[in-house]
Amino acid sequence: MARYNSFSDERKQKLPTYVSKYCPSLFDEETQKFKIDSEKELTELLNGMNQRYYTTEIDEEKRLANSVTVVEN
Repeated sequence: MARYNSFSDERKQKLPTYVSKYCPSLFDEETQKFKIDSEKELTELLNGMNQRYYTTEIDEEKRLANSVTVVEN
């Protein structure tokens, strides 16, 4: 929860869209809330909050990163 609370309002607004691209059933558009009913769904939400989901540029394959390393230019 501390991680989410540290997000700016803009990042909080982007989160449902980002997570829904990879886990469409987690966010309920009607209630505007994430619906978590299992440990798997909680893990998916945490992966979304940590931006571990990505889509490859060439193949457009959706993937989950096992680790994250910041690449500096």
